[in-house]
This record gives sequence, structure tokens and C-alpha cells, in this order.
Amino acid sequence: MLLAGLLAGSLAGWLLGQLASGGALGGGRIDPQSQQFRDDLLVMIATTYSDDRNLPTAWRRMRQVAGNSSVAMLHATIERFIANSRNVQDIRHLVALAEGLGRLTPAMQPFLLPVPADAGP
Repeated sequence: MLLAGLLAGSLAGWLLGQLASGGALGGGRIDPQSQQFRDDLLVMIATTYSDDRNLPTAWRRMRQVAGNSSVAMLHATIERFIANSRNVQDIRHLVALAEGLGRLTPAMQPFLLPVPADAGP
């Protein structure tokens, strides 16, 4: 009897915790319109661009996230990241993408990634 009560109490506590925190039972979906979600996607796109320099793919991915306001969203994100002293590496990747799009601003200049030197004999 005691074991059944402990089991029932544990199950009820877990269930209430899941519902209260928006866990698996509470429909814990990510809101694709949330600022954090868009920031994370944009940083991932910019990081990939910094690695492969594939501008058409980066542009296509940006348009999937922000549509016609892709460049405005990129600029706003970079400016917000700079103003809030966010991760410098993320800012550098975002600035590299802005540079690739030909959309640098004076505030972005200090965050340009150095151009790798050609390794020749």
C-alpha cells in the first residue's frame, strides 16, 4: 500500500511538473517567431557561410528565415549583438555574411575576419 502511494505521488508530481514547465505533455514547441530562435538560425547560417563562402545558399537560407527583410534582419541582429556585447565570434560570422552581401556598415568594420594568407612556397 505504501509503495502504491509513493508511486502514485511520484507520477502525479512528474505530470504536474511537465504541464507547468511546458514539457513533452505541455506542447513545448519552439516558437519560430521568437527572437532567440531567429538569432540562433541567423548565427548558424552565418557560421556556415564563414566556413564554406557559399553566398547563394546562405542567401536562400536567410530568405527562409526572414523573407524580404533578410538584410534588415541581419543588420538589426548585428547591431543588437554589438550593443549587447554578445559573443564576438558570432558577431564576426554575422559580419562576414554582411560583407559577402556587400552590406557592411562602419560599426561592423572592427569585426571583420582577417583574410587568410595564401600558404605558398
